[in-house]
Amino acid sequence: MSTVITGSVVTAAVLVILLLSVQVWDVVAVLCYGREATISNVLQGWSRQYPILTLAIGIVLGHLFWPQNMNAPSIRQTASGGDVMKDTKTTQGGVVREEVPKDLPDGPGRPGRSPISGPGRPL
Repeated sequence: MSTVITGSVVTAAVLVILLLSVQVWDVVAVLCYGREATISNVLQGWSRQYPILTLAIGIVLGHLFWPQNMNAPSIRQTASGGDVMKDTKTTQGGVVREEVPKDLPDGPGRPGRSPISGPGRPL
């Protein structure tokens, strides 16, 4: 029986080791040097001194958590287990239009619908 180690497995292992190391360092910093040595305290001080740091961290986190595959199931789809978005099509103007099943109720949960719209009523 052979186990294949993929790049994503190695990346996950590196992330777990990195996050555990950060947690261990924070405990050591508090015990040996006090709260002013913790990672969160240092980052808060830097963000006050260099406000652009907050923006940079936000950009990095947005890059990490934004869906890489725009055709991947949405969070609503995977959380509900249902098929909310059947198809996406690009119109002539380059706008992406979502095809939604007709059996979904109108309302704020349906993409492109306002709470007051309904069958036969414009958006």
